[in-house]
Amino acid sequence: MRFNCIRGALAASLIAFSSRTSAYPLDVHQAQVPRRWTAGEEPCKEIQETVSKWMVDNDIVPKELDGVFRLLQPPVPAAPIRPSLAFGCLKSIPLHADVAKRHVDYLAPLIEWQSTVDYLRDPPKGYLSEGVDLTQGLKDIAANLQGRKRKYSNMFEFLTDLHSLLSTRVRDGHFSVRSLLLELFTFERSAQFVSISQDGLKLPSIYLRDDIKHTIDGYIPSPVLFINGVPATDFFLRLSLQSSGSHDPDARFNTLFPSVSKDANLNHVENNDIYMLSLEDVTSVKLQNGTALRFDNTAYVRANFSNIDSGTSLYNVYGQGNGTTPSTFAQIAYSWADKNWTAPRHGFPVPFSTTPSESLRTFLLPDSTFEDTAVLALNSFTEAQSPYDPLASLYFAAKVNKATEDFMAAARGSNRTKLILDLQGNGGGATDYITIIYLHLFPPPDPAAPYNWPILHQVRAHPQLQWIGTELEKLQSSNTSLTAPLRHLLNLYMTPKSTRWSSFQEFFGPVVDSKGNTFTNRSLINVTINQFEPFPFPPISPAPPFRSEDMVIVTDGECASACAIFTSILTYIHGVKTIAIGGRPLNQPMQAIGQVKGGPVYGFQAFVSPDPRNASTPLPPGVKLPVNGKPPLRMPVALPTATRDIGGANVGYNLGNMFPYDLERGEIIGDKEVPLQMRYQAAHCKLFFTWEMARDITAIWRAAREIAWGDGKCVRGSSTGRGGRIGNTTLPYSKEVEDRYKLGKGPGSVGR
Repeated sequence: MRFNCIRGALAASLIAFSSRTSAYPLDVHQAQVPRRWTAGEEPCKEIQETVSKWMVDNDIVPKELDGVFRLLQPPVPAAPIRPSLAFGCLKSIPLHADVAKRHVDYLAPLIEWQSTVDYLRDPPKGYLSEGVDLTQGLKDIAANLQGRKRKYSNMFEFLTDLHSLLSTRVRDGHFSVRSLLLELFTFERSAQFVSISQDGLKLPSIYLRDDIKHTIDGYIPSPVLFINGVPATDFFLRLSLQSSGSHDPDARFNTLFPSVSKDANLNHVENNDIYMLSLEDVTSVKLQNGTALRFDNTAYVRANFSNIDSGTSLYNVYGQGNGTTPSTFAQIAYSWADKNWTAPRHGFPVPFSTTPSESLRTFLLPDSTFEDTAVLALNSFTEAQSPYDPLASLYFAAKVNKATEDFMAAARGSNRTKLILDLQGNGGGATDYITIIYLHLFPPPDPAAPYNWPILHQVRAHPQLQWIGTELEKLQSSNTSLTAPLRHLLNLYMTPKSTRWSSFQEFFGPVVDSKGNTFTNRSLINVTINQFEPFPFPPISPAPPFRSEDMVIVTDGECASACAIFTSILTYIHGVKTIAIGGRPLNQPMQAIGQVKGGPVYGFQAFVSPDPRNASTPLPPGVKLPVNGKPPLRMPVALPTATRDIGGANVGYNLGNMFPYDLERGEIIGDKEVPLQMRYQAAHCKLFFTWEMARDITAIWRAAREIAWGDGKCVRGSSTGRGGRIGNTTLPYSKEVEDRYKLGKGPGSVGR
């Protein structure tokens, strides 16, 4: 770990603690019985004592940081403990039923802003996850807090149901309702695995990740048969249900495994949601060759436990909404501090051009396979924030433009006419970023004219929006200063003819769909409102070297938000083909975009609504507004700051549903009532990871080039071309692509 406060050779013991290779023999069917604390024992106090001893043993002294560094660097690394100890501490927090009920009531009005609420109640065919009724789910949880049949015996059980309802079941990375009590620890399974096919076409098996390096010398690893006594593939298929940010089961499956692309992505953070509610202390593994291994799992303490000696004191410090004790740092802050910001990215060749944190890398490889082919790897549409050089990611728009401009000129000069767009692990980012890349690939006829994406957005129409929008319009006319979300609400959207709406009411509508749900009129996004000052969108080269038919997109399904917008525009509007890699071991197609396909995302911590007492329009009866007061239960801060109090609800929501739009014809492409988030759209081709792909990114590009413009084949049943080759069309939804595992009954669950 790269923390300045770890001194000398003792740092090695810290690294060894979380080593993923520390396995030892085990009877694989040995029962793992979680420890139960008896009366008088305090797991939270044991954490305090364990962390204190660990800091002394490893000579760790908290860093004292000034300025912006204090906001980006945790003062100490996260201390390792047993997962059962962390969960024991959380389960010792007494139930505060009155506070929990007020918290549910506090959240109820906020979910009205989530754009997919109505679709989730009754998902259309082709949506591969279970539905959820968020409103009913909150009522279910409230009922579980009351009366003689009270379901919950502690706060952790209440928060488990709340997290499952508002995170896991929604399957939308833009919708986020977090509790600080569930952010005190990060959990990690020390054994890492990979899903590997022998040739990229045969169904894959599960292997230990450490076997990757051994295969270089011709070693043939033994596949994993059982994990904790469960068949290995089934183990991960079941576990993937807890991966909250993916609506697609293949993307969920891929989130459980490392890859070369994720390792090289400084913005990538391991998915803690899958273990947030449960992780055993030991992972037992049995291989096909009979070898049995066990690996110790780890929980990392991200909060200051100096004054914590019980579940009660933990709640008093980190649970109460009016608490002022410094919050935890975000998980990504620990990830940034742990990464090597200067070393070459393992498994990648040297790029031709790049940005400071290498969210964008371009390649003009000398290999004869790529003599006519260039590669643009986009692992993220945002620059990672170095905790050691806070200024490195400033002015990213100019740096993205320069790296892309140099690449396009060099590709043109070397007669590279084919382009591989590698979007593996791209969780989205800034809209400016994708606009710059897109305009380089598809420059508009008139660079000086206003530009709108060929995507229509539609916001859920509800009484809160109508009242707030009406009041904001009056405030704007009086030149009152507005916060960014509110300013965007009035200025972000344009009519489908690229003109401004004459009034908020004209934008609001509402329009009613065939199921009686109400939405605003569909709108284009005013891209220019999102420009990062002081850089306007730079001048774009008028002669891109690549035609749309000479481009191919490679994804692992973990494409979200801005990545989903970018990919949807290229596929629906320009006909660019897609290759999906990895996924479940099925001879079926896989979606290229498996994560959130909506936007923009906003958070209520920046949402200050007009004061109803001073409003000229009466608040409709029964309508509650999001308020800027503190929630009954503490939520994490929006930024990794150690001092900021928590004011307002740290709730993220997806404002708009997206529909691909043909600007020339003035028509929505595809089903006019089903937004992208709820649609099934298979990739043109699927491949599984091979051993070579697991260690060398160019093996993936080589296979993609052969499939797109050579004689390469796709996984059986995943393409429409002859002889297993990529086709010009994609396969439709079928029941065979459904997830055979389900979350099952719970608050808000909807039967499928």
